[in-house]
Amino acid sequence: MDVKLVNDRDLALDIMRQASRWMSAKGIPVMDSWRPENLNARAMLENYGATDRDFYVCYIDGVPAGARILVNAKGAYRGMLPYDFENSLYTGKGCVADGFHGGKYSKVMMDAVKDKARAGGYDSVVLDTGAHQPKLCALFESMGFKKIDSFVADDDGLEWRVYEYGLKDGK
Repeated sequence: MDVKLVNDRDLALDIMRQASRWMSAKGIPVMDSWRPENLNARAMLENYGATDRDFYVCYIDGVPAGARILVNAKGAYRGMLPYDFENSLYTGKGCVADGFHGGKYSKVMMDAVKDKARAGGYDSVVLDTGAHQPKLCALFESMGFKKIDSFVADDDGLEWRVYEYGLKDGK
């Protein structure tokens, strides 16, 4: 399987909007930041500090299979957590494209993120997901991510779990 992470803001946002519509159709609670009208470059800059260079599409065998943002995790949680994540890569808004649902592809894409983080000299990869999505929590845990904290977001009142994958020791 040939896997590549490619910087492409517009296609990444299109895939994210597609994922938002899929979640709504499946009855998965969609927080405000995942509503299609809020999946835009301006909102990503405001919420994550993501610039055009931070949007990635994961290609599997030449086909766009998913999207996410990758930014330095420092400041990602704006004081909500007692960590500074000085040398961590935050991956957010991770999603898969139609036809790529299932843990197999998610793992392949996350392995590409881990490789990019290693190549960038980061010590860990950090992400968060809603506690209301137990399948996603279990998926990240099966990939070696460890839950390190949780918080309740101001905008949606939901509990969010923070996970970290140590690149040096796999913990």
